[in-house]
This record gives sequence, C-alpha cells and structure tokens, in this order.
Amino acid sequence: GGEVIGLPAALLAARLPGAADKPIPPLLPPGAHDARAFGALCHRCYACVNACPTGILRASFHPERPLSGWFQPEMNPEFGACEEFCSLCSQVCPTGAIMKLSMETKRNRQIGVAEVRCDACLAWHDGEYCMVCDEYCPYGAIDTSFSEEGLARPIVDPERCRGCGFCQHYCPARRAGKAIVVRGIASQKSLAAT
Repeated sequence: GGEVIGLPAALLAARLPGAADKPIPPLLPPGAHDARAFGALCHRCYACVNACPTGILRASFHPERPLSGWFQPEMNPEFGACEEFCSLCSQVCPTGAIMKLSMETKRNRQIGVAEVRCDACLAWHDGEYCMVCDEYCPYGAIDTSFSEEGLARPIVDPERCRGCGFCQHYCPARRAGKAIVVRGIASQKSLAAT
C-alpha cells in the first residue's frame, strides 16, 4: 500500500519550503514568455520541437515543477544548440507561447546563461588545455582566465551569453559531467548586438 502514496508524497516534498534549492527557471525557446505564462499558453502541440533543425528543443518532464510546466518544450543543450540564424520555433508556434521574432531580435535574445563548473573542467580542474567552449561560442561570450602557469581557462561573460548551448553541447568533459552548462533565466531579455 505504501507505493500508492510514494509518488504523490515525493511530489509534495519537492514543493515544500527548504526541500530543494531555489528552482532554476527552464531554458525556454527564444521568444517564449516567462515560465508561468509559457506553461499556460503552450498547448503541447510540439510544432516548435518538430521545426527545430538541431534537436535542442524537445518535450521535457520535470515532476518537481508545477503541473503547468510538465511536458512543455524546452531547450536541452545535451542534444543540440540553438543556431544563431534560426527562428523557426518562433515562426511556427500557433498559440503565441513563443512570440514571433525577427532574426536580429532572436540573435540578441538572452534565453539563459552558461556557467562553468570548475570541478568538471579540463582546464580548471585537470590543468589540461581545453577551450572548446570558446571555439564554438558564436557570440564571443567566453573570456579567458589564466592560471599561474599561463594555462587558459574559460569564464563566461553574462552580458554576451545568449544561452544558445553551443558551449555545453560541444564540451568534451565527461569525468564529472559537462564542465559548462546553460541555465534558464526568469525572463528573457535583449542584449547588445554583437
């Protein structure tokens, strides 16, 4: 009989104050409203997921989130990156959950911010040369910090990072997971043009 209350109890516990750290907003497609409005407007038709040429946009399930956030389309850089010159998801959304964006607006839209996980990074933790994240970043958002020995190590400039996921997708670190991860932000915003 305990199995019947197991999942509901776990879901309730995930919502109790102090049960978890402050939740990180989902990484939503460029042009999406904030998470609450997006969850309410999105009909889960997955037109955006089907239109995405790289596979970064997919249906996701996070039981710790409110019901309105279940099975919504989200960006997952493990599967792809958001192309700089693509706004297909914003063009095909039939409900307005993703606002139509011009290419220039989309290119300068911040949907998230990358974060270096130094304990997993080949350069920061292992003392190896690796700046793959910088090589793939289309926005020049990866700056360099140098160790005492002169080894380049990545740091993220949040004023240039769009949250596109190229850095995370191509990061070669595996020992402790990806060394750079993109986190969603509460409200998307426009950044200065690059």
